[in-house]
Amino acid sequence: NSQGGTLGAGYVALSGPTELIDRAVLGVPGTPFALTLARQLELHGMDKVVLLNVQHKRHVQLMLAVLQMSLDCTEGSAFLAEPVTEPYPPILLQSALGDASVPPKATEALARGFQASMLPHRNRDIYGLNQTVYDKEKVSNGQVVFTEFLFRKDHHTLSSMNGRTY
Repeated sequence: NSQGGTLGAGYVALSGPTELIDRAVLGVPGTPFALTLARQLELHGMDKVVLLNVQHKRHVQLMLAVLQMSLDCTEGSAFLAEPVTEPYPPILLQSALGDASVPPKATEALARGFQASMLPHRNRDIYGLNQTVYDKEKVSNGQVVFTEFLFRKDHHTLSSMNGRTY
């Protein structure tokens, strides 16, 4: 989950032609990595060290954006640029509303890169994702399905801390 899902997306996209993986579940993945890195709870202690060298937290975001260029080669979205000619296995992408590390927007961006579809009976529409229709042939050729989980307490806490809803 989380970082494993983010790096796992790149691994699944790369290993598709080898057929080493016949299906994958990516829990709370996201892209770009710099967006998720800024929210990692483990890095909050590093803020003080980084802020000794820069003037404002916006500068930290700029540094992460530059760092992103070196991380692009390991992300799933880097391998999904059109046209995708190599096959990849069926994938289930699981997003978590209320996750403290990976914002839903990062998972949605990865889902759009995979041209994922959503399951029916969803709570909200997401730009660029359509409702899925089960197609046995498409599943064998790498259908990607996007789902969301809502952690009510955590989602409410994050929303009130940041003053906005995700």
